[in-house]
Amino acid sequence: MNRRHGRISAAWPALAIVLGLTGCASAPPAPSEDEFKQMFAQRYVTPFASGDAAAWVTAFAPDAVGLHDRRPADVGQAAIAEFGKMVATYLKIDRFDVTVEQVRVNGSWAYTRGSYTTRLLMRSDGKDSGLGGEGKFFILWERQADGQWKIIVDMGNRKS
Repeated sequence: MNRRHGRISAAWPALAIVLGLTGCASAPPAPSEDEFKQMFAQRYVTPFASGDAAAWVTAFAPDAVGLHDRRPADVGQAAIAEFGKMVATYLKIDRFDVTVEQVRVNGSWAYTRGSYTTRLLMRSDGKDSGLGGEGKFFILWERQADGQWKIIVDMGNRKS
């Protein structure tokens, strides 16, 4: 056996171990439909309804996009945070009822789709802002490298 072949043969067990360990590190199973609904409620609905913009924005990936009714796209977590702060500063969320009607998971992607009813009051005088109403939403999630599910697209609009 020549010296070169001996070194290659000796490297195979180490290479097989490295490849085996990286191949075995599979992603955790995706949340069930009920778990996704619970995660959505805890990380999105509850903080937004309570005016906790700092907690709400943690549900979003750094490069997420917010596509909300009657406003330009909020591109990036910082822009989405500014939108959340604006809502919390000027509006009191009197009602925020959300119904998740569909959850679909495919590998590292998932979406939640549903409907909402809101009533938004002006913080300054408590009067109805006229910005609430009934509508629909579509939220696209992506499993991040650390295993967490983060929102990458948040889109909603009111019924006419």
